[in-house]
Amino acid sequence: MKIKLVERTLLLEALGGHVISIGCTETYYEGAPYASFMSVPLYRIPNPPNVALQPDITPGRCWAFKGSKGYLMIKLAHAVQIDGVSMEHLPRKLSLKNDISSAPNRFTVRGVVQQESADNHVLGEF
Repeated sequence: MKIKLVERTLLLEALGGHVISIGCTETYYEGAPYASFMSVPLYRIPNPPNVALQPDITPGRCWAFKGSKGYLMIKLAHAVQIDGVSMEHLPRKLSLKNDISSAPNRFTVRGVVQQESADNHVLGEF
């Protein structure tokens, strides 16, 4: 999953955007590459959530999470007025099996002033 605002620079990790919470969302490990020692696989190394804020949509460069619903709270580099949002995913043509059924097809954008605040505003459902 890749997320961007219309003005992409607002979310890019390299320009100050960063993941501050994934709530109860679990990272999906199945299919992630293994860390190994002397050719013995030890454990899987999945992509962390912050990869969603990097401008790379090549195969395998996404944050995969378990289940059909995920949560990602992002702190922007500075306060903004949002006028558009989009989410990017690997195009079907670049998929190894011509299958992108795991791509998110609905998402909600909420705005909060403070991370701990229960007071949030739905900015849009897409």
